[in-house]
Amino acid sequence: MPNVELQIVSTGDPHFTYAVYRHRVKTKDIYIERTSRDSVFLHISKLQLRDQGEYECYTPSTESTYYGIYSDKTNLTVVPDILQARMPAQQISKTIGDSLRLSCDVTKQNYHHTHLSVSWMLETQKGTFEIISLSKDFILQSSDAFRHRLEAGGLHLDRIGPSTFNLTILYLQLSDQGKIYCQMTEWIQDLDKSWYPLSTKHTESTEVFVIGKQQKSGKTLYIFCSFRII
Repeated sequence: MPNVELQIVSTGDPHFTYAVYRHRVKTKDIYIERTSRDSVFLHISKLQLRDQGEYECYTPSTESTYYGIYSDKTNLTVVPDILQARMPAQQISKTIGDSLRLSCDVTKQNYHHTHLSVSWMLETQKGTFEIISLSKDFILQSSDAFRHRLEAGGLHLDRIGPSTFNLTILYLQLSDQGKIYCQMTEWIQDLDKSWYPLSTKHTESTEVFVIGKQQKSGKTLYIFCSFRII
């Protein structure tokens, strides 16, 4: 609400908090961390749209000699979380040496300057591995398990239009069997030029089964002939 002052939390007065914030302060969703005698951090763990506004740090004098009252203000903008990543859950069976292509569609915030990072992940019984990813700085990379295949050109991550990201795996191996999903993170740049993650979402999984090539059965035809003299 404009021009309305709401008291949030205080290091010196346990009854300082207004009712609208009381539950969040009690559950430590909002709290103050003292880092030194004259320095504190305000933490808000789960931002809400109504948290947007101008914040004032107010420090009244607590000394026996009056030195004045100190305060400073900063503005907080809360960006709505509308990031969505979509790929239908499905099952796919492939043969060793085949190629696999999957697509992920994304919807993100358009009113602020943000970057996306995209990761395709493989979940197996041995753990979860990054197949290939595109960082917020537009750098392609992969985990150790897939790095040699990325360098050899066996993995591709392609952006098709503004909202579709394709994964292509050439020459499937038995180790590629598992659940594959796409993970998206939206990043925003702060005034100090640092990038911070706004939101992370992932799609449903595609379960991939990789089977060995069937061996062709070779059959030998034997012909028996009998000869006799007439």
